[in-house]
Amino acid sequence: MDTRDERLSIIEIQRNLRELAKAGWDLPSITADGIYGEQTREAVRQFQRIEGLPVTGRVDLITWQVLHTAARAGKWQRSPATPIYPWNRPLAGGITLPGERTDLIYIVQLMLRESLHYDFELPLTGVLDEATEVALRRFQQINGLPPSGLLDRPTWDALADAYNKYLPQIGDQ
Repeated sequence: MDTRDERLSIIEIQRNLRELAKAGWDLPSITADGIYGEQTREAVRQFQRIEGLPVTGRVDLITWQVLHTAARAGKWQRSPATPIYPWNRPLAGGITLPGERTDLIYIVQLMLRESLHYDFELPLTGVLDEATEVALRRFQQINGLPPSGLLDRPTWDALADAYNKYLPQIGDQ
């Protein structure tokens, strides 16, 4: 292995150890500098103790695999889930019309229904039906928008903002 490859491998080891330290593992937080010095050796020893691996301070294939897997799992636990985007072009045509069936309407119905602040009782149909129009009108009035009962971009933006303000509170209950 040439020196550059070795240095990159060491940096990856150090980054994985740092990820685990950030995730709450009892490991020292080390700098990812590409130098396999005493701090890195001690962090590897501590990791090996925690994982029940032979404590050598060296990263063999098994230690490498366990470290990589653990660091990826730790990163997933700390980071938010990947968001989804309900359509590939925001409100094609600029508006959703009465009777239209789209995945976006399912999402709007769910957002209106689940929002404690607005407390709308809506069936999840995916159709811009009369009940959804009534709920959208009420939401639009509350938010100072023209009460058309249609889903347009200003209504979507206001609904997304309202729901995003509400969403962090769900986990606190």
